[in-house]
Amino acid sequence: MHRLKSFLERSPLFLFLLPVFFVLHGFIENFHYALAKESLLLCLTYIGVSLLFTCAFWLIIRNIYKAAIVAFFVMAFNFFFGGAHDFLNQYLAGTLIVKYTFIIPFTLIVIILSTIYLRKTSKPFSRIGLFLNSLLLVLIAIDTTTLLFKICRSKPVHVADLTNQYMPSDSYATPDIYLIIADEYAGQTTLNEIFAFNNSAFENDLKQRGFHIVSNTRSNYNGTVYSMASLFSMDYIHNLQQNIVNHKDMFSCRALIKKNNLLYLLKSHGYKTYNYSPFDFDNKKNFVVTPFFASKKEFFTAQTFTNRFWKNVGYHF
Repeated sequence: MHRLKSFLERSPLFLFLLPVFFVLHGFIENFHYALAKESLLLCLTYIGVSLLFTCAFWLIIRNIYKAAIVAFFVMAFNFFFGGAHDFLNQYLAGTLIVKYTFIIPFTLIVIILSTIYLRKTSKPFSRIGLFLNSLLLVLIAIDTTTLLFKICRSKPVHVADLTNQYMPSDSYATPDIYLIIADEYAGQTTLNEIFAFNNSAFENDLKQRGFHIVSNTRSNYNGTVYSMASLFSMDYIHNLQQNIVNHKDMFSCRALIKKNNLLYLLKSHGYKTYNYSPFDFDNKKNFVVTPFFASKKEFFTAQTFTNRFWKNVGYHF
């Protein structure tokens, strides 16, 4: 036990444990097997950045342990900025303390003063290392247990696989198909009853062009990505995690859209597809970029300082 304590006091293990905890916790919050590769790459990237910061501060402090402490708090500031900033905004909205024009200079001053202090002091700061190492090891152990529990209980979002029911054939007519989804554009009934608007001119024009318009349209899902996944899969979506729109289920639905039953059916009859939607499918990148769908990386980085800064202030640059 004494050897373990001595090891935790002397080793800057916290520098590596912090990225592991941050990425692991994000993976658990948005648990999906498809995020495993992204989480591993991101964890290695953050460890590399932590080492670069440590080397940079070592050039000034000339003590690897103290340099690791400064690098740790720089990385922690980046990782947990979003939650802290939201907390301050809740109680101090509109004040100087929540503005980036105050946060950035203040943080830089704290880092500079801390670096100068650590360079001049002879204190070993072993207790800080013991505390950080112990805390992170406990948190990682808790998260690992939670992850194993989620793996055992997870039920993947899925639809019926209908691909084995399709037989390629040259005997069917293959007219051009245009599927137009007017997202958030209300149907005729809603426009009439709620907005007192007659949309018949638009619909009649489409009919004259040969389009079929579905009457009295309804959806089983309160989100475009859910409806599209169900439509392209020609089935209901099973094992959705929550009754509200959430990024985790949206990610699963995007995976269902990427390889779907309808696309397989069309390809088996010789169709070539063109994608002008915000979704990826048939190895074709999405034509439209939308901020409503988080990338794999953003599942982890959405609350970091770098992401928040670029999102909130980046347009100035």
